[in-house]
Amino acid sequence: SPQLSGLCTAQNAKTRAGLRARSAATPTGSPGPLRRNKPVTPDTAKTMGQQMSYLQDQAMAAAGYKKSGKDQEAALDKALKSADYLASRGADGIAALKDLCKQKKVGGTTLPKGWQQKIPLQGACMNSHMNTSLKFLVEEIKVDLDAPEPLSGDPPIHTAVAWGRPEVVAYLLAKGANANALDAEGLTPLQAAKRRQALLESGDAKYVNRSYDYTASDPKHYL
Repeated sequence: SPQLSGLCTAQNAKTRAGLRARSAATPTGSPGPLRRNKPVTPDTAKTMGQQMSYLQDQAMAAAGYKKSGKDQEAALDKALKSADYLASRGADGIAALKDLCKQKKVGGTTLPKGWQQKIPLQGACMNSHMNTSLKFLVEEIKVDLDAPEPLSGDPPIHTAVAWGRPEVVAYLLAKGANANALDAEGLTPLQAAKRRQALLESGDAKYVNRSYDYTASDPKHYL
């Protein structure tokens, strides 16, 4: 009937008006009130980085990708140089050194088990950090006391001799270092000490300058 038709037309118009008002208040596709993201803290960033590293490793494993031996060697080399640098800082680097020794990966590459025992003692010995980094590496990490240093090829005790650190020599011997270990030139610690004294007394420039040619103090080694 005309009356019913008019009533339906009026209701339809009212419905359309309500929809337009609602659309104006909340645009189509609007997610509603925006939530502010929490600020990213260092701990949050570290956790996110660890999660990303894990996901990347899983994805590569699923794709059948395996890291090469060169990748692992490079990661180990970086970790050892970083540890040597931090050990050379003594009290200033001990906290970071301890944290580094807890790491199992570098850049997503898994480090070999027990890698910490290969950390060079060169930096700690040359600076006589007996109460901080040297003590930590020798007594807690159980670093090999007679392992040749990567730069000089000398055992740690010879590094202590070359830098004139008798207290470090005595400490290493007390902890079990070999008193008859040979350096890269085939000298025992005693022979190396005698040669050092003779070279210093003669003013040998090459030997004197050797003390300043140590690259572990270069921050580029730090991870």
